[in-house]
Amino acid sequence: MKEAGVICGIYYPIPCHRAAYVLELGIEADLPVTDAAAATSMSLPMYPGLTEAEQGQVIAALRASVGRHALTAGERRP
Repeated sequence: MKEAGVICGIYYPIPCHRAAYVLELGIEADLPVTDAAAATSMSLPMYPGLTEAEQGQVIAALRASVGRHALTAGERRP
């Protein structure tokens, strides 16, 4: 994505139940789905001022990235 000029972020790298302030309260939870979601999520550029051309750039970069990773994981392209 970065190579295509699309900057992505990770807004919540630490799940809420693992945040320091939650742990300091003595609240502990085993939430494997939440942990997995935090470990595999990214945020795409999305805001009201995003032009149609920029939207197209994000979509094209995402499709190319997913396609490359699917091929390396042994999956077939649609």
